[in-house]
Amino acid sequence: MDFVGSSLEAKTRTAKANRAYVRLRDQFAEARAELAAAIVAERKEGELIEDIAARVTYRQTQVNRILEAAGLTEKRAKPES
Repeated sequence: MDFVGSSLEAKTRTAKANRAYVRLRDQFAEARAELAAAIVAERKEGELIEDIAARVTYRQTQVNRILEAAGLTEKRAKPES
């Protein structure tokens, strides 16, 4: 392969992919914020964290992080040995 110069086709492909990435990045940020708000709302309604985690694509650790940022979790005391 010759990597000395980029062809017009390669530059066009890169520009198109970059535009798609920028568009989807913004949409993803909005969707992530909406999901986080929904997780917080469910927890405020009394749902168990495990049940919320079972219904979303996030792992339970990520659900916990969202709830912790919203001030809806408590740290467990470490047992004394």
